[in-house]
Amino acid sequence: MAKKQGKKITAGSILGILLLVALFIAKQQGWLPSGNEATPDNDIRTAQNDADTNAAETDAQREARDTPAQRPQADTRDPQRVDRTPQNTGRTGGAVLPGGDGGIGEHFRAQRSDVIVTASGVVKKVLPDDNDGSRHQKLIITLSTGHTVLIAHNIDLAERVPCDEGDVVTFRGEYEWSGQGGVVHWTHHDPAGRHQPGWIEFEGVRYE
Repeated sequence: MAKKQGKKITAGSILGILLLVALFIAKQQGWLPSGNEATPDNDIRTAQNDADTNAAETDAQREARDTPAQRPQADTRDPQRVDRTPQNTGRTGGAVLPGGDGGIGEHFRAQRSDVIVTASGVVKKVLPDDNDGSRHQKLIITLSTGHTVLIAHNIDLAERVPCDEGDVVTFRGEYEWSGQGGVVHWTHHDPAGRHQPGWIEFEGVRYE
């Protein structure tokens, strides 16, 4: 029995030595990867680390370049927008309004009516037409003094004024007092000749 066990140990040792020699030859020939070679997972992790490093460097460079002292202030103004808000200086939307309000403010304070006025102002609001009886185009006008007045323009006797909110118009008509600022009507000719002719002028065209 002892002789048989010795033979088995000797055969096993020889087989182990042969395996070690085979592994050594395989490594020498490059058939097996060495411990220093990168696996696919290592390549992915290395690439990710490089990308994170580059991103950090880019952010740092951008922060250094774009300091608060150098960062330009954003211009939030719309280049297409024109400020047409009426000011007491008589200027609005780049147009220059005549000084004063044609006496409308004084007529309002004195509660006068049936007086002829001539003034310029900015269209604050375009109201729906008044179709009760003769049709009237209705405009709320802000004068250079800040006073507002309603214009009732008869579009059965004169052409409609193609203005919009923010536009500058000049008008002549008959002022009637009201607690809301007053109404100017007869901004057109009178077929019967009983009233002084009035008009509304917009962009160089007179509607009368």
